[in-house]
Amino acid sequence: VMVWSVAALLTVSARHAGAVECHWGDGEAVPQPPGWQNLTCTPPSIIGVGSVSIDLGATTLESDYLDVQGFRYSGRGKAGDRRGNTTVALIAHGADGCTACSGSPLCPKITPAQCLNQTLTDLIKAGELGADLAVLPENWPMQESEGGAVTDPPPESLTGPLIATVAGVARKYRMNVVAPIREDRNGKFFNTAVVINRDGTIVGHYSKVFPVWGSADRTEGEILHVAPSEEGVKVFELDIGRIAVMICFDINFAELWHQAAALGADLFVWPSAMKTPDPSTYGYARIHRIPVVAVGFPGDVVDSTGLQLATPAVDGHPKLRTAVLDLTGAWVHWDYNIPKVQQLLKDHLTEVTLQVAGPPFYLLRAAQPNVSIAALVEAYGIELAASYIGRSRRGINIQRQLGNSFGTP
Repeated sequence: VMVWSVAALLTVSARHAGAVECHWGDGEAVPQPPGWQNLTCTPPSIIGVGSVSIDLGATTLESDYLDVQGFRYSGRGKAGDRRGNTTVALIAHGADGCTACSGSPLCPKITPAQCLNQTLTDLIKAGELGADLAVLPENWPMQESEGGAVTDPPPESLTGPLIATVAGVARKYRMNVVAPIREDRNGKFFNTAVVINRDGTIVGHYSKVFPVWGSADRTEGEILHVAPSEEGVKVFELDIGRIAVMICFDINFAELWHQAAALGADLFVWPSAMKTPDPSTYGYARIHRIPVVAVGFPGDVVDSTGLQLATPAVDGHPKLRTAVLDLTGAWVHWDYNIPKVQQLLKDHLTEVTLQVAGPPFYLLRAAQPNVSIAALVEAYGIELAASYIGRSRRGINIQRQLGNSFGTP
C-alpha cells in the first residue's frame, strides 16, 4: 500500500552554506547533513508517519517525489499492462446501505438482518457472474437512527464478522471486493473501506479523510460520531491494477483525488451515501483521465474520458449492477509525440484504436486481446501524459527550490 496525505506546505531554508533545514507544515525543522543532495523532511503527525527524501537533482519519475505543495508523487516507472475488459459489480443498495430506504416501492424499508442477507445475496451473485471487482455501499450494512447514531449492527474491527464474511465470498469466487464499514478502532469510530483481494486477504483499508462536518451550530453531522482519518490517501495493488478509494463527502475535496492520481491510481472507487450519478465524478475522471466506480444508489461508472458506461441491473437482482471497464488505455499528450503516435498507428492499423484524437491528448487502446499498448508505447519512445505532466511539475518545482535560475537572458 502506498500512502500519503495532503494539506502540507513544504519550505526549504538555507541559513548559510551547508546549513539547510526542511520545514514541513507544522513539523519540526530537520537539519541536513553537509554536502546535501537529498532533502529529508519529517511531517507532523496529522499528515502521516515517517519521512521522505527529495532528490533535488532528479529529472525523471523513477523515484517517489514530494513537491512544494506537499503532494506525494509515485515513482511508478513504466506503465505495465493492466486488465482489459474488467467487470465491476456495484452492490447499489442506496445511501448508507439498504436500511436507509424510505419505504418506497423502489427502496422498501427493511431490517438490518434483511439488508445483510440481501447484500450478501447480491455479492454472491456478482461472484457467480465472474466479477473482477465488487463494491459495497458506504456504511454497509449499518442502520442510522434519528440524529445519525448507528444502531445495528454495531461498529466492529477490520477482523470482525462482517469483513470475515465478505472475505469468504471474495475467496470462494476469486473476486476483489471493496467493503465499507463503520470501524471500531480501539474505541474510536471511523468510516472505513476495506480492500480485499481474490484470495480473501485484506490488502489494506482507507478511512474517510473528510467526514461530514455538519450544521453550522454543530448539533448534527457525521463528525459527531466518526473521527477524521489521519492516515491520508492510499492506493492498493490488485491484479486488475492500482485502485484508490475515497468515501462520500471526500468528493468535495479535489486535493484527495489529485493525491490519488499522483500515487498512480488506475481506478477511483467511490462508495457513497449520496445518490449517483454525481457530476463531480465525471469531472474527476476526465481531469485525471482515470475511471470512477461510484456506488450509492443506483450506482454509476465513468470511464477515463468522462463518459458514463452502461450499468444494467442483473435479472432478479434490481440493485446489483455491472459494467465492463477497459483499464489498458494509454493517454498521451500531443507535445513531442505526434509523429511517433502517427507512425505507431500506421504500423499497427488493425491492432491499435485511437479512441480520443485530441487536442491535447490521444487515447490509445488495444484493438485485439494479445496487443500490449504498454509495450508499443515504449517501443516507439512515446511518453505517457502522466509522465510528461509529472516530469514538468517536478522539474519546475525543483527549480523554484534551487532559486529559479531560468528566464534570465
